[in-house]
Amino acid sequence: MKFSGFSLSGPQTSFTFKVREMEASSPCPRRSATSSQVPSLPKHTDISKDQLSFLNQQFRTQEDVLNKAPHLLTALHSHCSDLTSHLLDFQTTLNRRTVSWICRSFSAKTALHNLNLSLQNLSLLTSQRGSGSKKLQRVLGTELPRLSKEVLRIETIRSYLETTLQLEALVGDLEDAVLCFVNSHSGKMFSANPSDSGTKQEKFLQAIKALNDLEVLIDLLKLRPQWHHLLKSVDTRVDKSLVILRRQVFADHRALLASLGWPPKLSASQIEREKFSGLPNPLVLIQGDERKSYSNSFLALCAVQHLQTRREKRQLNLLGQNVCKEQLWAIDELVSPIASRIFSALAERYKEKEIKSEVIESWLHLIDLIVVFDKQLQSLGSSEISLFLGESERVGSPSGSISVLMLFCKRPDWLKIWAKIELENGCKKLKTDLKHERAWLVDDKYKDELHFDTKSEHFLLLTRIDYRAPLIAESALGITWEMVERCQTMPATSARIQFVRSSAVRFLWYFFKELLLRCKRTEILPDNPDDDALVRVSGSINAAKYVESKLRQWSDDVNFLEMKVAENDTSGLGKDESTDSSFFGEEIKILAELATNWLMEIISVLLHQFETLSRAFVQKLKHDEQQLEGSTHVEVSAAMDLSISVEFIEPLDVLRSHLVLLRMSLNPKDFLDLWRCVAEGLDHFISCSGIQSLDNVSSQFETDMQALFSVFQPFCVRPDAFFPCTREIIKQLKMNTGRR
Repeated sequence: MKFSGFSLSGPQTSFTFKVREMEASSPCPRRSATSSQVPSLPKHTDISKDQLSFLNQQFRTQEDVLNKAPHLLTALHSHCSDLTSHLLDFQTTLNRRTVSWICRSFSAKTALHNLNLSLQNLSLLTSQRGSGSKKLQRVLGTELPRLSKEVLRIETIRSYLETTLQLEALVGDLEDAVLCFVNSHSGKMFSANPSDSGTKQEKFLQAIKALNDLEVLIDLLKLRPQWHHLLKSVDTRVDKSLVILRRQVFADHRALLASLGWPPKLSASQIEREKFSGLPNPLVLIQGDERKSYSNSFLALCAVQHLQTRREKRQLNLLGQNVCKEQLWAIDELVSPIASRIFSALAERYKEKEIKSEVIESWLHLIDLIVVFDKQLQSLGSSEISLFLGESERVGSPSGSISVLMLFCKRPDWLKIWAKIELENGCKKLKTDLKHERAWLVDDKYKDELHFDTKSEHFLLLTRIDYRAPLIAESALGITWEMVERCQTMPATSARIQFVRSSAVRFLWYFFKELLLRCKRTEILPDNPDDDALVRVSGSINAAKYVESKLRQWSDDVNFLEMKVAENDTSGLGKDESTDSSFFGEEIKILAELATNWLMEIISVLLHQFETLSRAFVQKLKHDEQQLEGSTHVEVSAAMDLSISVEFIEPLDVLRSHLVLLRMSLNPKDFLDLWRCVAEGLDHFISCSGIQSLDNVSSQFETDMQALFSVFQPFCVRPDAFFPCTREIIKQLKMNTGRR
């Protein structure tokens, strides 16, 4: 037999030996089973392996047989009793479920029997009358769909009534909460005293909750377009309550701001500014309960605005219109007193041509305060408003477009005045910098070097020193970038474009005009150019190139790319139609033309001067050729071969001095273009001078040309490679001389 709950594996000999020992050591002879009521022990051969294993685990010694046997017997009896009771329970459950199944089978059999009889009767009726199929078809095709539609109509009416009751309850709760909120005896929702504001605050939260619940329920009505009359009636009642709620919240918020001392007094003159410069911002002074009250008021305005924006978005989407972005009402309440008191007066004074320095200073000072205040409000809005909105509503909240500068988007006339003031202020700064003696100074690391290593020359120009641009170029770029940065927080892209075009870009054109006037005022005489004139023009070219490189760098910025795309969309130009994808494309083009034109002016002056000075040299060669014609050919000595024509020394010396001066004045890229163009022009001049027919002066000509090549030796390894026509003339003269 097996015993549940015990291990039946183990050695099979231990218990057999113990039994045999007990039999052998027993003093009494074994009695037969028939002569005694006590059962004898079974033989060990009759016990199974599992039973032996179990007994070996229980009785390891002879003492265990005497001590543990009674307890083991009791445990086995108890386990057997449990198994017997479980078996009885199982039999009872099986009998009960069997009876239940039999009852259900009888019911199913009866139902199937009745169905069979019904079908037989239907078949008999159909066969007797011949109209059963038509009746069934009419039931299935007409009456059943009609019944389904009627059930659906009843269900729709029930749903409509339930929705109407829910909306009525919510609108009633909203109207009650708004009425209690307005008629609250305290009159101050955001009072520092909790007892004064507790009831009103509670009613406000109830109204906000009712509005939220209404919007959630109304969103579900989008699936029921036939209920638009219900939606319209609900919106009408909710709008009335929302107007009352908004008006009261605005009144409480303005009263709180007035109690906190906002707006602060703004100084209009220098004396008042010095007097009130020590007064701190009232919003910085608030602490404790006042700070908590202002925070609650700020969040209340944000909550009302969020709900109204949500409702307007839903209503406009139904009409197929886009939602207009608005700044936070709480920020409007901070800015409106300043705008109404200060900007209106300043704008009127500006329009009336009563412009004074203190008016411009007031504008700029106020803009500085707005920029700083704008950053603080953005930080406040991004941190505080997220505490009131849910996670799903946080992304679409108006906190991302917080900007005090939004008021300029609503007032284009103020934006124009601001841009004009910024432009005049920038031009004033530039004029002051131009008067400085260091304005056109160039910090050149090569200014004291006379010898140049062509291998170490680099053409990766990044900084102003690399371009050898004067200090005024850096100053102009700094003023321009200040104008651009002051409007970066303006949320409307079109307003930003208008401001940058009206201030920063126009200032750049003013600076371009100064560069052009400086070049035109510099007299470069064709026959004898002045060194100072060359340096002045070179500085203007370097400034133009440096500003051009910075404008290209700015145009790759994501803000300018965004403005350029918006500008193209506004003007109706696509990517294919737009000729220039850079925001500063026109300015870059003008700077490139300015630098190229004046570089070509310098090249033409150098070539004209060389042609004038070398005219005597060409005439001397032709004169020597005429004298040697018809005479016996005489070998030219080596000493004569090494001497340079006296008439050719001055042109070479002047050319070399000018190239060295330009090498120290121009940026590396433009100087590379310059000396190559000069070499090309000289090569063309020599090829057109008719020297190739002078066979008797070939050695002298070759010596003079080698001297010309040496002038360009500091700028390249093989200067003769840039004189292809001259080299061909030398080869031709040598060949003609060799034939003689």
